[in-house]
Amino acid sequence: MLSPADRHSLAGAELQAWVNWAKTIIPAAEMATGLGELRYLLREVTNLDGLSLALGAWDETNQMHSSHGLAELTTLWQQRWQNRVPLSYLLGWVYWREFKLTVTPDVLIPRPETEYLIDLAERFNPDPDQGGIWVDLGTGSGAIAIGLGAVFPKATVYGVDVSPAALRVAAANIEQNDTQAPLKLLQGSWWQPLVGLEGQITGVVSNPPYIPQAEIANLQAEVQNHEPHLALSGGADGLGAVREIVAGAKRFMRPGGILLLEIMAGQGAAVKQLLESSPAFSETQIFTDLAGHDRYAYGLRRE
Repeated sequence: MLSPADRHSLAGAELQAWVNWAKTIIPAAEMATGLGELRYLLREVTNLDGLSLALGAWDETNQMHSSHGLAELTTLWQQRWQNRVPLSYLLGWVYWREFKLTVTPDVLIPRPETEYLIDLAERFNPDPDQGGIWVDLGTGSGAIAIGLGAVFPKATVYGVDVSPAALRVAAANIEQNDTQAPLKLLQGSWWQPLVGLEGQITGVVSNPPYIPQAEIANLQAEVQNHEPHLALSGGADGLGAVREIVAGAKRFMRPGGILLLEIMAGQGAAVKQLLESSPAFSETQIFTDLAGHDRYAYGLRRE
């Protein structure tokens, strides 16, 4: 995918030589992942298609175009493997559902598993007219809010985040990814900026920080050193943010409304107990991801 404003012409032989060098930078233990990232990078910055890149089959005599010069690509690739900077941050974007989202180190990189929260919201939506008020607590890049706006065109969607820098990224993504539903961003901690909407919220969907603080140091360098800890750390047991969300549900959600949370593998029983011990919910359920790990929590607001 080329940027039309910035094109560089490359000979096929030049690019092949660069690819050969780039492969030597990838750690041997991560070669399969690294080659996949290399193909992805070249697909994003050149006019080569995925099949050509997978096969390494491009005519070395042809001129091709790139949004980055070889010097830029070299610097980028060194940052990826020497400094362990996630490729999404280096490129400045990520694909999530049908959207292309801007990402910076001010926001968590949206993961594929989070996409399923939108599917669950569609499945359990209590509003047959696809309307109502939906809230993405801890919106970060705005991914969940944008996803909700796409599937519920008659709804009003709020994205809440305590970080002004994250909200700037979310605002850019809302502008770049048009949805029919109006999307509004609010700064503040969890429920605080939603005062005035008590008892009116149809659905709350959130990917809150859920990693125990002591485990942050054991995360991959890409996550530990580059993604915002504000979006990662859930306190001592990883459930601090979940407790805050559950605590405000009775006040802010309407009867029959739904709560959907992404959780950490292994937290299913603890989160289910939190939901069941709350007077807000009449039904609760834990759903697994494709790997079979507890990953999503559902709560139905008591009528």
